[in-house]
Amino acid sequence: MTETADISTLEAALKSNPDDSASCEALGRALFEMGEGARGYATLTEHMVNVTAHAKTSPLPSLHHKVIRPLQTEVEVAGERFCRDFVCAQGRVLFFWLPVTLQVKAAEIRKSVRARLDKRLQREDAERGRKPSRPGS
Repeated sequence: MTETADISTLEAALKSNPDDSASCEALGRALFEMGEGARGYATLTEHMVNVTAHAKTSPLPSLHHKVIRPLQTEVEVAGERFCRDFVCAQGRVLFFWLPVTLQVKAAEIRKSVRARLDKRLQREDAERGRKPSRPGS
């Protein structure tokens, strides 16, 4: 299967279930990996809510939805390179900077970040006395 066919399959999966966080994350990641960062970012933010907080004291560029630069996928700070990564859960997307030296463990890190995000969202929903706002986490 070609990259275009892969993207078409992922787009069809997301179209059939637009609230599915896993499908959205898979399509967004595939687009970023193909070098189509603007399209990947647009896909993620069209279907998911960006819950990334603004870190005022971080030397890294903010990934908050009001100031994020969609095409900025790498940055160097104090001699260390970082790449932008993300996870989706319960209709939300969380962007974060990952040190390039940890990219070999990216799948494990994403799994951990996603689990933590999912747990936080479940706790917040329980405190508000409601069910998760979007299915498919």
